[in-house]
Amino acid sequence: MQRVFRGTIHVPTAMWIRLNFNLAQLSGEIGRPDASYMLIISEFDGAVQQLYAEHIPQWSNRSAYFNGDTVHIEIYAAHGTGPSHVRINSLTWGEPGFLDRSICGPQDDRVPSADPRVARVLPAQCSAWLVENQPNSLLSAGHCAIGAGNVIQFNVPASTIGGSMRHPSPEDQYPVDPSSVQVQNGYIGVGNDWRFFGTFENSNTGLSPMQAQLGSFRISPTIPPIDGRNVRVTGYGQMSMPAPLVYNYIQTTHFGALTGSQNNTIHHLADTTGGNSGAPLIDEVTGLAIGVHTHGGCNGMGSNRATATRNVGLRAALAAPIGKAATKDGIRFEFPGSRPAVVNPLGGTPITVRVSNSLTRNLVPEIANLHVLNGSTWIQIPMVVGANSTAVVTFPPLTNCAGPVRYYFSALNSLGETDTWPRNAPANSFVAIAANSSSVYASNDFQTASGWTFWGEASLTSGRFKVAKPNANDLHAPSKDFDGSSRCLLTGSDANEDVDHGATRATSPSINLALAQNPYMSFAAWFSSSLPDHRSMFVQVSSNAGATWTTIDTIKQTDGWEMKVYRILDHVPLTTGFRVRLETGDGPEASIVEAAIDRFRVEELSCIPCTLPSTNGPEPREAQIARLLSLWNAGDLLADLNADNQIDIFDILILLNQSLSNCP
Repeated sequence: MQRVFRGTIHVPTAMWIRLNFNLAQLSGEIGRPDASYMLIISEFDGAVQQLYAEHIPQWSNRSAYFNGDTVHIEIYAAHGTGPSHVRINSLTWGEPGFLDRSICGPQDDRVPSADPRVARVLPAQCSAWLVENQPNSLLSAGHCAIGAGNVIQFNVPASTIGGSMRHPSPEDQYPVDPSSVQVQNGYIGVGNDWRFFGTFENSNTGLSPMQAQLGSFRISPTIPPIDGRNVRVTGYGQMSMPAPLVYNYIQTTHFGALTGSQNNTIHHLADTTGGNSGAPLIDEVTGLAIGVHTHGGCNGMGSNRATATRNVGLRAALAAPIGKAATKDGIRFEFPGSRPAVVNPLGGTPITVRVSNSLTRNLVPEIANLHVLNGSTWIQIPMVVGANSTAVVTFPPLTNCAGPVRYYFSALNSLGETDTWPRNAPANSFVAIAANSSSVYASNDFQTASGWTFWGEASLTSGRFKVAKPNANDLHAPSKDFDGSSRCLLTGSDANEDVDHGATRATSPSINLALAQNPYMSFAAWFSSSLPDHRSMFVQVSSNAGATWTTIDTIKQTDGWEMKVYRILDHVPLTTGFRVRLETGDGPEASIVEAAIDRFRVEELSCIPCTLPSTNGPEPREAQIARLLSLWNAGDLLADLNADNQIDIFDILILLNQSLSNCP
């Protein structure tokens, strides 16, 4: 990488500067080591912000806040990655205005504080706080206009001697995700004044706010009794003389009496000023946040007021976060081997799981489980997490068979929460096939194309679907195929090869399902993108040899290789012209898109009974084998355990194998 541009912006007498871009094109692919980037450098304190192409929309075409009157802009690019352009059409700069005070008593008793969980919000000029151990989630006041273009700042330094704001390093600044904002519906006023939202990760460090600040507030579902206890407000209020102006809009704190409550309004006597709106109201007895400070009132010999965290709308928003606010942190689950494609309905199929701590939560190793959906009931199987944080757990016998089986994992963390994988289970879950016999109509492990055809849009420059061996050195593509046969269907087999500037499709040959009864289609899928919210792979099927297509699934970012299972009759009728196609693509943002498919099957699933059918009740295994031999000699189809309309050695082998299985 080499510096290809350096420019300087100087605003005489400015105390701080923020840049606004109306063009910011940085060449190269998002996520690649040769992607171009921009540095913005403060001459005053040397603070640096690094921005790649994906960060520009996250920051709403703006920079972080920089101290001083001069910043330098530098662009770094690699040879051959294309042009980069940056155009700055305006900037914001200057000193903050002064807002109203609401001091409860003869003087302002607030003092500087350093609670890492409380942030300053600009340009809304409010306070916000990390909540409920979620890495990107914050609460503030509803009347604070927090949305696109707002920045959350932690570890704010002292203001100038004249009261002008100073800003923390860009490592401590986070852009708000406007799609995550939830706010009080209808009237926003006392007792109904809250805003819940999330931020993007920091563009320099890649960390979420909670990962960097290592803490958040737990909230109370109730208002405590009025029993003489104190409450505290910690926020970023305005400060005026005779208080030191270096405290202006930095984090300060004060406690005062909890004086009353009515419905969802809490009254208190902690000192506040403009800028404290959105700050947490903290119970000094329990340490819980009981409200969001929103309104002054002490100047009229009354009290300041907050919206209680028991507010029904607020709690509903916390329970159903959206956008980046929905990002969850929790115990991590990894799978050293592939998750199974097929599990034996008689039980015993093993899976190896590695369970480890996250940045904010530790594992309670005695409580970790595999959950399997058996019919309509979730079965819980305890896992013993041993050396290297690894457990081997087996699937139980299943009553549901000849179809998909859903499963997920859970573990208790040190905060008393149950973390699941995949997240939001059981609504999200993994899937495998529960069967021990099948009639296969189509099968491809992609050692060759075997009749599959591949198409690329005219604008496509790389990443056309093909059959190849995966490249172990590619960051986003699979390092190996799913089933160990060495090859698979994928979009890029060379290092740094992925889908670029268009769409690509892979289409199967026609599959005759005219005589099928209840077939399933299954395959292992891999999909990864450096813009996971904006890229996907479409699964489409046709019953008329491709004349028309029905989209049956949209595959987003996968957790490595994931099995996908579809009952064909849920989507199209059974004909001689069944086909499937897969499509993905990349747009003008030049993100990384990698897709792969392996172990493709269209088959009729069946389950071999655990015991030889009998009208005389349970019988010992030895008696079953003897009876099977008798039925075999008589040519009785009751002995046809694998339902292939033949009585042969394979039926005896099934019964012998069951003797070594979990069959009773």
